Amino acid sequence: MSAPSLVERQKPGLSATLPHPRHPETCQACGGRGAGWDRWIECDEWDRPTDVIVVLCPRCSNQVIQPSPRLYVQAWPGIARPGVMGLCASCDYHEALRCLHPDLRANGGQGLMVHQPSVIGIACHGRGVATTLYDGIPRRCVGRTVAGRPAPGLGVVE
Repeated sequence: MSAPSLVERQKPGLSATLPHPRHPETCQACGGRGAGWDRWIECDEWDRPTDVIVVLCPRCSNQVIQPSPRLYVQAWPGIARPGVMGLCASCDYHEALRCLHPDLRANGGQGLMVHQPSVIGIACHGRGVATTLYDGIPRRCVGRTVAGRPAPGLGVVE
């Protein structure tokens, strides 16, 4: 099967067209809530991975990813992407699958420490894209706060 035409791939991606909120525990297609939904990295029209993540339940993943003209790469559950991790869902700095913490490099800061699980391998997806595989999920971010109080780990308020 050949790749969709460039004209088709230049149309807005699922991140711009799906109707439900961008949240680590919400399927952006059906609005279902749950932990551990599939996370997909949206690629640009040239099949290069972007920083944009789409969260889908398994049923919607099977229905909307394949027909899309854009390439989507499934992110391993252990990926440490601030704003996308389950750890981020209740953080004060979380907004629409983005981390707004001032220490995050993407926000002009010096860097935000997220404790990443160990790498266990790499999965190749074709079209020149690969994903790093981890042995668990991130469970600690030094910048995480909940209700104005430091809460770096899951279930931990310090």
